Amino acid sequence: MKHAAGFVLALIVLPLCAFAVDNPCVSAVPAFVNSQDGIAVFRLKLAPEGRVQRAYLVIPSKTPVAEILFADNFITYFGKDTGFLDLAIDLAKGGAASVLLNQTYIWPIEGPDSSPDGDPIECAWQWMKAHLPIDQRTFWYVGPRYTTSSNKQLQTPGDLWGSYSSWVPIGFEEGAGGPVDHMNTQGGRQAMADTLHQHVPTFGPVTVRRPTTVAVEDEY
Repeated sequence: MKHAAGFVLALIVLPLCAFAVDNPCVSAVPAFVNSQDGIAVFRLKLAPEGRVQRAYLVIPSKTPVAEILFADNFITYFGKDTGFLDLAIDLAKGGAASVLLNQTYIWPIEGPDSSPDGDPIECAWQWMKAHLPIDQRTFWYVGPRYTTSSNKQLQTPGDLWGSYSSWVPIGFEEGAGGPVDHMNTQGGRQAMADTLHQHVPTFGPVTVRRPTTVAVEDEY
């Protein structure tokens, strides 16, 4: 715990002086939750467009070799919730740092305006760029394309670079729920971890756990 927590402080305390006043998205300070085997979990309270968006930060026991942004912490798929925090912890064993927005993506999407709200995603993206050793060769985004309050074009965080290391699409216009099915299985998650190892040789390899699902109340 001390190693991971100390690494986070080294990443965060100094950048705050430069960014906190001008950009509230990068001023969130991680609050320690727990640690196991050197992997530390923190809470973040981001502020996209003046709102409060909670998130998790998962830090490996060594300097991160990959950075992953999960647009959602849960997927509700036909009435069952599947979480990503366990996956982020498994990936941290291979050296990946992750930020997971504490929100739920509901699939299938219903309603005329089904574009996911991208302001929290962009806010988390800004935080990661300010505080993690992130670049387009090692960054991964897991989630749907989205629109923001200032840009109504569908996008992903990597579009800001003009390219991205890898995108794991979830749901929205990515084909009849197939990607949601994929990430709801151990095999699909293992394939993601294996592909990450291929793209970033200093990562992993790791074995991911079987995802757990719980029934939720009907929200449709």
